[in-house]
Amino acid sequence: MAVNKNYREAMKKILAVSCFLLLALACRKSEIQGYPEDACAVNFRTVTNEYSIRSMTDPVISLKIDVKLIGIPTAYDRPFDLSVRDSTAVQGRDFRVVEALIPAGEVTGRVVLEVNAMPEGVERMSTVLTIEPGGYFRKGFPSLQRAVVTWTDSYSRPPEGVWRYWHTFFCIGYSREYHKLLLEVFGDDIERVTNRKSYADNDGLIYKDPTWWFTANRRLREVVAAYDMAHPDAPMRHSADYEAYADYSVAYGEGTRPATPPTISETLVNL
Repeated sequence: MAVNKNYREAMKKILAVSCFLLLALACRKSEIQGYPEDACAVNFRTVTNEYSIRSMTDPVISLKIDVKLIGIPTAYDRPFDLSVRDSTAVQGRDFRVVEALIPAGEVTGRVVLEVNAMPEGVERMSTVLTIEPGGYFRKGFPSLQRAVVTWTDSYSRPPEGVWRYWHTFFCIGYSREYHKLLLEVFGDDIERVTNRKSYADNDGLIYKDPTWWFTANRRLREVVAAYDMAHPDAPMRHSADYEAYADYSVAYGEGTRPATPPTISETLVNL
C-alpha cells in the first residue's frame, strides 16, 4: 500500500510540474505573438512603384502607394512620417504628398501623391520616399523603408489588383508592346479588370469571374496565333523593355530581362 501511495504522490507531482510547464509555455507563446502597440512599424509593399498617367485628363491625378502594418491595428487612424528625396520630379512643383496613413482597424495603409500633368516633352518622372520612425511607429524592415515612385505618359505595368491576374491568366512577363496588344484585344477596361472582389470593392476595379479569365486567355492566344500564322517571318514580339516575373509579387523592374525580347506567343500562359 505504501508503494502505491508513493507512486500516486509521485504522479501528482509530475502532473503538477507538467501543467506548470505547459502554462508557462502558453504564456510565453502568447507574449511572443502579442505585438505591443508602441512597437508597430510600417513597410512599403514594394520598393518600385510605377504608374501610367497616359489617360490623364485632369490637371492633377492621385497615385496610391500601398504600405503594410507590422503589428496590431488600432481603433484610430495613425499617420506616419515620410521623407522625400527629389529625383526627376520636384516636390511642390510636380507633386505633393497628401496622405501617409494606416487607417483605423486596418493592417494595410497608403501613401497618396497628387501628381501634376507632365511638362511638355517629358515622358517619365520619379521620386524617392522613405518611411521615417517617429510618432506612432518605430523603424521597420530596412529593405522596405524606401520606395521609388515613377509615373509615365507611356504604358506601364498595372497595379497589383490587375497585374496579378494578367500574370496568372495571360503572360508571365510584361512589356509595353504586350500591354498595347491587350488594349487592342480587350479595350481600355482591361487595365481595371480583376479576379478578386476585394480589389474591386477597395480599389474601384471591375470584377470578372474565373470563367471570363479563361475565355479571355483563349481569345488572346487565338489573336496571337492568327497574327503569327499570317506573318511567319515576323511573329508578334515583345518590345525591348520585356521582363519575365517568377511571381506576380516581384516588383516592377526586378524581373528577368533576356538578351533578346521573346515572341509574345512564347510567353503566354496556356490554360
